[in-house]
Amino acid sequence: MDAVRKIAILIVMIVPTFVGAGAVWSLVESWIAVLIWIAVMAFVAVRVVTGKFPTPQGSGTSNTQSGPHSGHEGHSGAADMRSVSGEAA
Repeated sequence: MDAVRKIAILIVMIVPTFVGAGAVWSLVESWIAVLIWIAVMAFVAVRVVTGKFPTPQGSGTSNTQSGPHSGHEGHSGAADMRSVSGEAA
């Protein structure tokens, strides 16, 4: 993951941190609770940026599909659309 993407993720993580801190303050009106929320969100942000955030078992970590089993070889998309609309492929 490049540096620009890491910085962007950290900037985006500011939103739930800020909103959550406001919600925690409105519920308990305690600065300690707000600081705990900020610490938890900082921990989550660092784990996301470093790639150590847990993923469900068996889901894999790659969003790209390539290689002999990706299922995209030889498909133009047009043949699939014609067969759906009832025309000959």
